Amino acid sequence: MIDKIKEFRSVINFGMEQLIDYLDARNEDYRENAKIKDSHPIVYQENLALLEEEKMYIQHTVDFVKSIDINQFKSPEEFRDYLLEDIKTYYKKHSIPNVCYIIMSDKINKCWKFYEDFFCD
Repeated sequence: MIDKIKEFRSVINFGMEQLIDYLDARNEDYRENAKIKDSHPIVYQENLALLEEEKMYIQHTVDFVKSIDINQFKSPEEFRDYLLEDIKTYYKKHSIPNVCYIIMSDKINKCWKFYEDFFCD
């Protein structure tokens, strides 16, 4: 069973790295938006700060997920459920914006669907 959990963790890690790449691209696109930057500089700076903060929280979550000892789980489902619950608890405890949990839970659920479609019989 540990091999199945490792497979799911690999899918999760890949999905999260993709998410970080997406956030980097989104930040870069926003930085290059001269129209907003020139016409509304304060709004531009605030939005840029929010985007960078969101990426920071997501990166911390990626690091957290990679540090989890998967040997404590009996199944990929148990690992998935743990991720969803523990990330939610961590975000609430540290007052991380709910949008980050929505993004992460959506990514975990999409990774689960991919895992089921391609790795399960």
